[in-house]
Amino acid sequence: MNITVEIDRNGRILIPSKIRKSRNWIPGTKLVINEKGSSLDLSSKSAKIDMAINKFEFMKKKLSPSKSMLSDFLKFKNEEVKKENE
Repeated sequence: MNITVEIDRNGRILIPSKIRKSRNWIPGTKLVINEKGSSLDLSSKSAKIDMAINKFEFMKKKLSPSKSMLSDFLKFKNEEVKKENE
């Protein structure tokens, strides 16, 4: 898929919603940019962890768990990401 986007005055680009939705990228998703010659490769830090967090956020809205439960879950997932990146 080839889509042309424009860099705004603050140096940002908008990733089209169709692409964001197909990859489950929500606001706050961490992305990695790799330079490959004259191209850039954009990928999520960890698709599996992003999906787990997205599912948890969805369930959180449905069930309204305590803030400590959310904090504990996010700490656990952050530790998994750190181990994965070592």
